[in-house]
Amino acid sequence: MSRTLARILVASLAAALVACGDGGAGGASDAGSDARDVPADVRDAETGAPDLVADLPPGDADDTAADPTDDPALPPDPGPDVPDVPPPVKGFKSFDLARVGNVRSMWASLDSSIWAVGDAGLALRWDGTDLVPVAPPPTGKDLFGVSGAEGTVVAVGAAGTAIAWRDGRWTDLAPPVTEDLLGVGVLSADEFYAVGKGATIVHWKAGAWDAMNAGMTHDLHAAWASSAGGVWAVGAWGSVLQLKGTVWVHQQVGAPGTRFRSIWRSPDGRMFAVGSGGAVAMHNGVVWKLQVTNDAADPPRDLHQVFGFASDEVYAVGDRGVVIRYDGDKWGVQTVAGPFNTSADLRGVAGLVLPDGTKPLFAAGTGSRALRAEGKSWADRRLGVTRGLSGVTVRADGEVVAVGAAGLVLTHRDGRFGTLDAGTKVDLLSASGDYVSGAAGTLRRRDGDVLVEVKTATGQDLSDVWDVADGAWAVGRAGGVFGVIDDVANAAGGAPGGRLEAVCTTPGGAIVVAGATGRVWWNDGDGFAEVPSGVTSDLWDLAPAGQDRVFAVGDNGLVLSCGKSGCDRLHEEPASFLYGVGGRADLMLAVGWAGTVLRLDGGAAEPLSTGQFRVYRAVAAGPAGPAALVGDDGTFAVYGP
Repeated sequence: MSRTLARILVASLAAALVACGDGGAGGASDAGSDARDVPADVRDAETGAPDLVADLPPGDADDTAADPTDDPALPPDPGPDVPDVPPPVKGFKSFDLARVGNVRSMWASLDSSIWAVGDAGLALRWDGTDLVPVAPPPTGKDLFGVSGAEGTVVAVGAAGTAIAWRDGRWTDLAPPVTEDLLGVGVLSADEFYAVGKGATIVHWKAGAWDAMNAGMTHDLHAAWASSAGGVWAVGAWGSVLQLKGTVWVHQQVGAPGTRFRSIWRSPDGRMFAVGSGGAVAMHNGVVWKLQVTNDAADPPRDLHQVFGFASDEVYAVGDRGVVIRYDGDKWGVQTVAGPFNTSADLRGVAGLVLPDGTKPLFAAGTGSRALRAEGKSWADRRLGVTRGLSGVTVRADGEVVAVGAAGLVLTHRDGRFGTLDAGTKVDLLSASGDYVSGAAGTLRRRDGDVLVEVKTATGQDLSDVWDVADGAWAVGRAGGVFGVIDDVANAAGGAPGGRLEAVCTTPGGAIVVAGATGRVWWNDGDGFAEVPSGVTSDLWDLAPAGQDRVFAVGDNGLVLSCGKSGCDRLHEEPASFLYGVGGRADLMLAVGWAGTVLRLDGGAAEPLSTGQFRVYRAVAAGPAGPAALVGDDGTFAVYGP
């Protein structure tokens, strides 16, 4: 371990270390050991500078964002958000994390997860709050079908793509075909059937593929497989196929012009198939029979997916906002309240049953549009990340990691977003290097793609964490200072007390903490001593400002430059609130409410007109490339002059 880290924990003193860090509600300033180069091949098309975020897949603008609400663990905002306007600053780019692209299919395990897949390798999973990206799949090809069983999820797509999600990671299964695979039915964790264009059928079992003869040439759009109900496929020409032994038996259920696009089996054995022109067929255990949907639209609306909780609660969705429900007796058109997605082209529907009996039920489709069932109607729902982000860091390999409400850990690398399982649903407040901290004494360390628990023996909210060579420092809102060694957080003696929101260390070897009522404490190895800051406003973040100085930012637009003997006031604006500060020597930013961004590396606080009014909570940058800014309601932006 580092000599100074051991010294503070043994001698009950705070130590002098080698970096400076993230404030409670702000972001990590990654000028220390945890910041490394951003990949040089990810460049801003306009400026040529390395870009942390590539453009998201095209889609309709989402006008349905809910009014922002304050996270109780974060400093209060003085007013509501204002809609974004195009940013005029060259090098500044903002991204709507709810614009995920086109969803093509959904699947639910009923008792544990909901998945959605779509264009350009899109893969989303419901984490209890949002449908968020999982780790990026090993393909950028369009994905058309998804299903699963026994903890394994299989997605299939363009040009013979098939990938499997097991134990938190993807595997490319490389089928022996090049035709588009449009649907998949999963029997078990190690056996499934994929179907596609030109009646392509491939069977995976015990780690090997074999191709099967469908006995026809029509496109197959979907498959269903279960130990109780066997294996089925549906497709063009009104076709329904059943696997009997090793032979696929074909029957024409719909009219010759019908394309069945989805099939689903209820627990009692009834089966449903839906498709073009509003076609619906039900298998009653003996025969298939066509049914009437009671959709009066002219022309009839195509149906793309069917899903149910039971044979008397079945849903089908399709073009122009159509949602129909079967109650065991008849089909009826559901109300789509919208207000914006009343005519959305829906491609998938899925839901699950929670232990308390509630049933989250979603429909999604093209242009990032989605709905969620609410009572007897369907209301607009945003996909992707919609909740607040409160901390950010840049890792050694250039990956950006942002953390937020309800255990969210969002990653970005090489133009693609993903998430990691934090192992908790508490609000996460800060990120630095390998560490994230949060409410109720939560502290985690990154080990590969797994976040392992760090024992803290405290229940106070850990507002800030900072990664160092042999561990980390964390501070809490009950005034605690903790040094992390071997995945154990030890309380440091002589902690200042009061509410602490930020911790950092200077290149010169001092540890600095700050928090409520403008209080700053400095320790260069001889214990904490209060620094006269000259202010009483709450301070939310710290960042290095030279060998033996730090920046501190807070309420009333305060930017301070502090050393051991006192602070100089660089900026003050009573109508502004600054929540984060970070970057590097040539790109240091302070960020906050109503789109406020100040550049600090020129010796003064220079306001940047971002053209936005989002609330920014944190900012970070590596030794090269732009800075990453994160904030409320899924705000994610980059700035690189």
